[in-house]
Amino acid sequence: VLGGADILLPNNSWFYGERGRYTPAQVIDNALRAGAEHILFGINEPTLSIEYTLDVARLAKQHGLEIILESNGFTTPEAIRALAPLVSAVVLGIKGSADPAFCERWLRSPGAIPHLLEAARTWHDCGVHLTMLDVIAPPHMQSDDVAIEAQERLYGWIAEELSPLVPLLIMPMLVPGPKLPDGKEHDFGGWLLAKGGDIEQSTQYEERMAGARFIAQSQGLLYAHIKVDDTEILCHNCGAQLVSFRSPMLHCHPCTMPRYYCPFWTHKETVTQGGLCAPAAAQHPAIPTPPQH
Repeated sequence: VLGGADILLPNNSWFYGERGRYTPAQVIDNALRAGAEHILFGINEPTLSIEYTLDVARLAKQHGLEIILESNGFTTPEAIRALAPLVSAVVLGIKGSADPAFCERWLRSPGAIPHLLEAARTWHDCGVHLTMLDVIAPPHMQSDDVAIEAQERLYGWIAEELSPLVPLLIMPMLVPGPKLPDGKEHDFGGWLLAKGGDIEQSTQYEERMAGARFIAQSQGLLYAHIKVDDTEILCHNCGAQLVSFRSPMLHCHPCTMPRYYCPFWTHKETVTQGGLCAPAAAQHPAIPTPPQH
């Protein structure tokens, strides 16, 4: 898997450099030999090298492999329409709940928000399975009032302009780089807190994420969730469990996920059948996979 690195290379210490030498044909060959069903483009924005992404995606389609993109949304509608016929799913990540001031100050991208929303709309209109991701700004980067206003505006837009069924993943900003750079675990789960972060900051940040999920639900988003330990995603109609996530029961020192795929995260699907909840026959956004997978 390109980007997510589901294929471990012979020497993980040079993982990034070696991956950069893969031709599209080599990517497909590795995926097939590994028994993979998807190729994920992530970590680096896949549309920065759209020609390479398109080449891999075209070959993947010929071999029955699906393409998934993790994107920051800085993509023109023309580029999206070129990719969409070859892409099965997109996770579109927005930072700071699409607050224009946050985007200008911290992303150095003034005026970007309308273009990010247009990218989300274009992916959705092209029929690609879309998950929206909101990387919540920590308290020292955004005040509570601004965060609440931005979340209400963004989540309401997703529900009204796209669909209430579009999943929204809410997550914190993390300290850049390896999570355990010195063999010592970051405090507070590696969250990006102000210098000298303390339990008060951590609690405030946790409350902000929980509040964001509540705001998303109040704005009509039926599948807003926070991916934390033992998350369960339930059918909005009958409450049946659709997907549950299980975090690793062990702790690697240092954590290897910043460099390559972690095989210990697992998930379980229970009642997904063709996009319908089996007990209630209600439509939901979970993509079903056969039991053997």
